Amino acid sequence: MLADTDLMQHFGYNDPQRIAKAGDMPADLLEGRNGGCGLVVGVMQGFGTHKHLAQFPHDHLIGTVAELPVRLAQSCFTMLDEGIV
Repeated sequence: MLADTDLMQHFGYNDPQRIAKAGDMPADLLEGRNGGCGLVVGVMQGFGTHKHLAQFPHDHLIGTVAELPVRLAQSCFTMLDEGIV
């Protein structure tokens, strides 16, 4: 997750818990979880299928990237409620 860490630092984020990682491949989900991302979302569009992605660590599985803004908003409210942000 070196590239993502570099991007985080470039934009002034030091806490990976405030970062969301989304992808359609198992490696994306593993990278997000191993990197400590606060939200890991599997996208069942492109390469990913529910059966395949469900085997890997994730917070949500969504059908298309169009659903991502809703999941991000829900997670932001949860983080606020839990005092993370």
